[in-house]
Amino acid sequence: MTLPSLPLELLQQIAACVETVHRPSLCAFSLTSKACHRASAFLIFWQINITIHHREGLRRDVDRLVEALSRTDSARHVQRISIRGALRLNAKKMDDDEEATHQPSLNEIMIDEEATEYLRRYVVYDEPVIQKSSEDDLAWAPVVSLLHAIPHLKDLVYDCRSQFPPSLLSTLREQHPQCRLHHLTFRFRTLLWGVPYPYEMELATFPSLYRVKLTCALRDTDGDDDFNLEAMMELVAGLAPNLKEVIVLDLHPIGSWHYYRPRESWKGLPGFTGGAMGSLTSLTLKGFGHHQLPTLLQNWSRHTDFACLRHLAIWKGGLSGEAMEWVSQNHSFPRLTTLIVHLTRDDKYQERPHYSENAVSFFQAFESLEELSIHGPIDSHIMDTILSHYGQKLKKLNLRPFEERWDAVNLRVARDIPMEFTKDRILQIQAQCSVLEELAIPVKRNKSSASEAEIYRCFNEMKSLRFLFLTLDCSNWRVCRDSTYNPQFNKEDQKPVHDQYPLKRGTMKETFINCAVDEALARSIWKTISQNKTGRHLERLKLWTTGGGEYGGSMYVSFDEIIENLSRSWLIERVPRDDQEDITVKELGKDAREARDFEVAATPFPASTRSVAAAKVRAINDFAIRSRDLSNVSVVNIEVPRKDKRALIPPKPRPEALVTPNAPDAPPARLRQDKPEPATNPDAPPPRLGQQQEKPATCRRWKPRSLVRRGQLTKAKDKDNILENEYITAYHVGKGGTASVADLSGCTALFFYDANWTPSVFHIFSGEELEKSQQAAAMVNDVGRDTNGVTIKADTEEKYKNAEAGIRSVNDQIKIYPTDFYDYKSIAGTGKRFRFTTKPGGRDLEEQKYDGCSRQPQKF
Repeated sequence: MTLPSLPLELLQQIAACVETVHRPSLCAFSLTSKACHRASAFLIFWQINITIHHREGLRRDVDRLVEALSRTDSARHVQRISIRGALRLNAKKMDDDEEATHQPSLNEIMIDEEATEYLRRYVVYDEPVIQKSSEDDLAWAPVVSLLHAIPHLKDLVYDCRSQFPPSLLSTLREQHPQCRLHHLTFRFRTLLWGVPYPYEMELATFPSLYRVKLTCALRDTDGDDDFNLEAMMELVAGLAPNLKEVIVLDLHPIGSWHYYRPRESWKGLPGFTGGAMGSLTSLTLKGFGHHQLPTLLQNWSRHTDFACLRHLAIWKGGLSGEAMEWVSQNHSFPRLTTLIVHLTRDDKYQERPHYSENAVSFFQAFESLEELSIHGPIDSHIMDTILSHYGQKLKKLNLRPFEERWDAVNLRVARDIPMEFTKDRILQIQAQCSVLEELAIPVKRNKSSASEAEIYRCFNEMKSLRFLFLTLDCSNWRVCRDSTYNPQFNKEDQKPVHDQYPLKRGTMKETFINCAVDEALARSIWKTISQNKTGRHLERLKLWTTGGGEYGGSMYVSFDEIIENLSRSWLIERVPRDDQEDITVKELGKDAREARDFEVAATPFPASTRSVAAAKVRAINDFAIRSRDLSNVSVVNIEVPRKDKRALIPPKPRPEALVTPNAPDAPPARLRQDKPEPATNPDAPPPRLGQQQEKPATCRRWKPRSLVRRGQLTKAKDKDNILENEYITAYHVGKGGTASVADLSGCTALFFYDANWTPSVFHIFSGEELEKSQQAAAMVNDVGRDTNGVTIKADTEEKYKNAEAGIRSVNDQIKIYPTDFYDYKSIAGTGKRFRFTTKPGGRDLEEQKYDGCSRQPQKF
């Protein structure tokens, strides 16, 4: 019997197995025959993901989607639609649009943790509430038509920064009354009105509202009190009858601390009478300080029954011992299966001797945990309680021991050291967690020694283990927190790294060795664990190298660039074929690392000086990182060529501040730092496009050019406000992003475009066009991005030609796009200045004149 001749039900079971093991292979399976395609359709089209950027793109994408569903007769299979992005009309910019266009490497590693910027601008009433049949509402017509074409929709996940449109709400009510709504950008905007806007109440009390994610604060950037948290509790306690899952993110908005007044009293939502209790099954609290959590948990316990919870997560702030004691004494969690908790000793100002026993009582309050994640102080008593109480039921365990980094706590020397998981502790987990499928745990690096290899071998006895996340801990807290710690090295390594820091050279060398995790070592760790593993195959291994340079105190040695470069993280996955033992290996955070190294090494400096940071990165390239195999372990050293070893040791302070390039063996010296130029008008920064412009009352006059110190090119802090001698690279702008050169009043701006039309932008001081344009072109070349060309924005032909000559001296083949000179003469003496802003996806520039104080020299 051939595969296509099998019954449809059997083929669907095969397709479900393929999807479970390796979803990308499901599409390949569906293309093998018409029968396999029919059997796979219900899995392929089960969920549809839509990302929105603008109105036209939404209509085009939905039209293509509807056509594909019609052609394959697959609309009946769609059960879940996820909508992300933001629908902008007339390029309307929103507060949340300034999210990072590229994710830092840590977010790629810690994929299970949400990347959130708690400290940012946040305004409750940021825009009027969307109106029914308004232009904003009608723009959602393509999605409305899609929902009409889907007969059996079960879940709609809305994760758009745009407000939820009334037309979509009406369609759900009429066409899909049983569809669960997951609103992940929920917020009241009109609570300060006394009675919220009717549509906001209609949405908040919608019977199909099932899951909500709320962003809130005590007070917003404009000084208005935010009562969204209080409103959410009242929704849970009866106003939203089917609301079961809530995520609350507490922000600390920029500027909110400027308003020193008591918070107004909360008047309550219309229709809330109190007395009722909600029945949440999932509650996640993020960003709240440990001092807020006891009161917060008490308030939540008055609005929802904790006995109904199946998922509880308390992130960031941390539960103190007292808070854990209150929870254990006042609540039980008979149905809870997932617990994610951050802990804190909270002993900076007061002794907390009962922290450990309070934590033990807290974990004993849970009966049937299957997933557990702990971040914070952990000791042997806590671990024994966890493993003995519900180790046999745990399927997922995430342990991240952590201690506060304080030199002195409550006028005493801090001695707490994060728990180290030894071989015996790993074997205890293996013995008591027989059904454990996913484990995240730290392993102390020890120069790839035999004892370290033995720890890796312990994991191959975990029969059910499929996914393993190892934090390769390169820290050494004993240096500062263990008074008995006194390692002995050879004569040279026994010396301190620097007169100001007692850290021994040998300790620093060990740090480098432990941080150096290359692909060869990553593969060897995989082989050591997976080889001869009993039970199920290991499917995925993630290695996060961290902790280098952490010694348990404020001891600081400036080797960040070396440590960050060496500390590489890896993802190793087994190829899902049972006829071979292939693996795929990927470096996590590689793009961020390479961009960071470029920023350090490519930053231009005068010919008479040398960057200490750049010297460190160059020293990294001289490391002989040997491939190593843990099956043949001894101490593996990372050697530095003799001529460059001194480059790794900070020099003693000395009067000489400059190092000539003709002395390559000389150690890098500290550079004299030029004093920063004073701000033109700190109370009136250059306005962004679209902001109201106010003419400054006075403009400070600047010195003649002969008295102005010419600075070096430095990375701009704000890509939308690039000032003199600042730059931003395409990597930091991000694909589809924009950048603005501000304060142009005689200066020259360069806009280099990569293959995606993402700009690298440079603001060059007047009179330095030839030299700085050459440096800018060299930096762009060193990045290695394909270049579409460059636009030069100057005010005179002489400056334009000098900039062109500097660029051509580095890349004579580069395309230079013609453009007009900006008319500086028309604003000279008026206090005005120019701003040029790039536009996404092309080389067009938007020009703006605005009032301000010129930073260019003026005549007296």
